[in-house]
Amino acid sequence: MNEPRDVRTIAEVVHFAAKAAAEAYREVFAQTKNGKAADTAARDAYRTNLPTLESNVSVQAYLAAVTRGIELHLLSPSEAKQMIWAARVWLAAGKQVAA
Repeated sequence: MNEPRDVRTIAEVVHFAAKAAAEAYREVFAQTKNGKAADTAARDAYRTNLPTLESNVSVQAYLAAVTRGIELHLLSPSEAKQMIWAARVWLAAGKQVAA
């Protein structure tokens, strides 16, 4: 029997990662009053909450979240470039397996 999955829209997935980053920032800043430590916590939380590459839709959500992460300065352009490359490799590997 298939168990129900928690299905979210791409916008909700992106918002979830951004919300996790904001919460991590607030929590660390409240504890340490250190903006740099809070920034690091926010970036780590954002990356941790990116969707897993497991379907074409999840890749779309992942790429949208990477784009938003750049906009929010949570991902560096070079880091985002590597993430986009990883998504492309995942997609290419799926096409190879299906062939």
